[in-house]
Amino acid sequence: MIKVQVNRKRWLRGEDAEKSYLLRESDGKSCCMGFFERKRGAKKRHILGKKSIQTVEHCSPLRSKFKPYNLPHMSSYDLANTITLLYQYNDSPNLSDDSREVEIIRLGKAVDIEFKFVG
Repeated sequence: MIKVQVNRKRWLRGEDAEKSYLLRESDGKSCCMGFFERKRGAKKRHILGKKSIQTVEHCSPLRSKFKPYNLPHMSSYDLANTITLLYQYNDSPNLSDDSREVEIIRLGKAVDIEFKFVG
């Protein structure tokens, strides 16, 4: 289980996918998966302006450092679908923060990510 702490003051959420980034340059905010990538060892420069963890994993200079996130007990299809749902719940403008956090925590557990929201 990877434990990821999400600082609500720096958490980018509810602004729709077009405005969401792992790390947004304009204000330094990150979506939940941006916090996840930092926990995995990504530097700010690795995730700045990136939309998804796949763009970090497949960026040629980083390929040797960032292996795709895989789980032995889950198919790559199910993992990808769950990660997509994490992005969708993070970015949806139609959810309260309380509901968003509950869903992100629930989905995170399914993919061995323990999200904790602080601040």
